[in-house]
Amino acid sequence: MDQEPDRTIPGLPLARGLGWIDGPIANSFVLREGSSLYLIDAGYRERATPIVSALGSVGLTPRDLSFALLTHQHPDHMGGASFLRWAWGTKVACHASDQAAIQGQGPRTAPAWVRLFIRRPPVQVDRALRDGETIGPFTALHVPGHTPGSVAFYHAERKFLFTGDAVLAPGG
Repeated sequence: MDQEPDRTIPGLPLARGLGWIDGPIANSFVLREGSSLYLIDAGYRERATPIVSALGSVGLTPRDLSFALLTHQHPDHMGGASFLRWAWGTKVACHASDQAAIQGQGPRTAPAWVRLFIRRPPVQVDRALRDGETIGPFTALHVPGHTPGSVAFYHAERKFLFTGDAVLAPGG
């Protein structure tokens, strides 16, 4: 069955090739697509270690990632990307409208209390996406509102949509 969980991906298996790495503030997902591996959201800076551990649990390292895809500029979704890039050379992609903020060159839109408690080291962006562009199996869908560059990543073949904080549950 196509949607059967696969134990060869890090984190909690959700479907074939898809794993969920639970975060106390934001979640990260890892998708294996053929020989490529994608991380959707890198969590806050301290979340990089659990991501590295989850990858290691199945014999992978962040060096195996094709890209870390960031849904937006807030530190609970992009903060870990700087460590992954620094330590393993992980490539980073985001929407062009959040690129300057992610690289530490533009205004930050996170609430003040978030900026006070969660560090957001800047990270170099390797690929700035626009609405409708593809990266690997994903199509970038610009969904501004939460941040100017909020982006959802849609996998048309598998019908997966990763929305970051563009879609939130009541109270969260």
